[in-house]
Amino acid sequence: MSHTSTAPVERKNYRGGGKLYKIYLNGQLLHDLSNPGRVVADPVLNLERGVAGTLDCKVPVVNGAYGAIKKMVSVIEVYQDDKRLWCGRVLNQTLDWDNSKVLTVEGVLNFLNDSVIPPHTNLDEVSGLSMDLAQYLGYLITEHNNQVEDFKAFELGRVTVDYEKFNAQTQDDEIPEREEKGYKKTRDIINDLVGQYGGFLVAKPKTANATYPIILELLKDYDQVNTQTIEFGKNLLTMERAISGADIFSAVIPTGKTDGAGVPLTIEDATQSGGSVMIEDPELVRIFGKIISTVEHSEIDDEDELYEAGRKDLAEVKSKMYKVTLTAVDLSLLDKSIDSFSVGDKIRVVSTAHNFDMELPVTNLRLDLANPERSELTVGDSVSRIVDTVSSSAKKLADQYNKLSNLKNTYTWVVYADTPQGGNISLVQLPSSKYRGVAWNKPVKDVDTSNPGIFAWSPLTSVVELKTHYTKTGDMATFIAEVFIDGVNVTGNYDNALFKWFKKNENGEVLLGTGKTIAVSASDMGYGGTIVCEFAHVREYGLLDRQSNLYVSRNGEKYIGRS
Repeated sequence: MSHTSTAPVERKNYRGGGKLYKIYLNGQLLHDLSNPGRVVADPVLNLERGVAGTLDCKVPVVNGAYGAIKKMVSVIEVYQDDKRLWCGRVLNQTLDWDNSKVLTVEGVLNFLNDSVIPPHTNLDEVSGLSMDLAQYLGYLITEHNNQVEDFKAFELGRVTVDYEKFNAQTQDDEIPEREEKGYKKTRDIINDLVGQYGGFLVAKPKTANATYPIILELLKDYDQVNTQTIEFGKNLLTMERAISGADIFSAVIPTGKTDGAGVPLTIEDATQSGGSVMIEDPELVRIFGKIISTVEHSEIDDEDELYEAGRKDLAEVKSKMYKVTLTAVDLSLLDKSIDSFSVGDKIRVVSTAHNFDMELPVTNLRLDLANPERSELTVGDSVSRIVDTVSSSAKKLADQYNKLSNLKNTYTWVVYADTPQGGNISLVQLPSSKYRGVAWNKPVKDVDTSNPGIFAWSPLTSVVELKTHYTKTGDMATFIAEVFIDGVNVTGNYDNALFKWFKKNENGEVLLGTGKTIAVSASDMGYGGTIVCEFAHVREYGLLDRQSNLYVSRNGEKYIGRS
């Protein structure tokens, strides 16, 4: 069985006016939508607060980095423009029908699974006292680094969890004596600590583009506030709200340090309390009714400080009572000056149609690196569901990404040329055109071709493959043809008439018919018989007069040339 293909086919890439994604494999380019020889299929990055995260993608045989991929060894980095967004290693690799490598990449936090901590205690050798949490984490990281390769090394960053509250009996920053009698993976021990003391693990590069060491932090909460707003009628597409009844209260009685008689401090004498021991939140009362709770702050011995702690308790209820799963267009894809969505960031979600306006943390993020407008994010924390779907008028924002440009009163210009410098630049694709130029965020609709340097130029051609395979039932064999562009199956885009099947044997060549499939009897094959499929793609372009104007008919239709 053999096959042939003819003319190249143009790939329609997603292009935004702002930040774009690239993927690197051990420092060499693996994915860039502007580079046909370095494109992966279906790249999706799944991020979650406090966990390693995963990247899933499919690498076609035609990708220039295909042969360099190695399980558990290859380091994968995801960049948004020049900023490293995420990093990990190839965990799983399988081959599909077309020999494309289907990859699952795990985040760098899972490098902590590669080392084992020997039996130990957390007692400091010099003082004999228990190490505080930061010191203990430092010990674990040092042990890990001594066992692994450089690119898996960590450096301890901030530790901001209030771990002293878990050891209130001593009222200091020490953690209770801890002993590990057996050998245990570093990640398991650190996970135990997070489960006991709370907070979120964060792994990030030491500098913007550094591969290692990786900074490891244990944070009580993320402190970054995203300047982008997710807003109904602007970039909010769909929204699903879940409201939790667990740990909900609308009024709180905060208590502080106890006196000699065992009576706790209250806010009755605080400046803003009005003589009451209780603080109410009108919004929470409106939503849930009057639900009173107490929160103990045994380390606080000042009434005004205790009052502020009570207010924070109510604010925390508001931030955790919702879990909102939504789809929204990241406006940073249009404007580099806008903050992009990031896990852990607090972001404001506004929907007047649903009487919703709240600042919530981003807990999950699903980034479609090839189609960023399809990305999804989850904000807040909760359990039971109340489902809201945003109106169809807002959904239409997702239909065409270019519509977002119109919302900003900017335009994307597309031109064609014979050279990568913009030679013989034209508004339409000519028979001689070999390059396409794109310029984004232009203030006017009419394209200005006077300066080719403002356009980003890329080749019009992509790698086109025709692949055939067959199935056999009894004496009949059914041959199937599929067309791939840069590893993506695009067979459905082409008419059956473009696929021609021939039988070749000792008697010569015979046309069997057209179509994406054809059935052949084995008894008709003859000696040395071979089935050949030819794919003839037709390229269309506008016809121009001597003034480079399009030829059009009386009713305004363009005259089209084909090759």
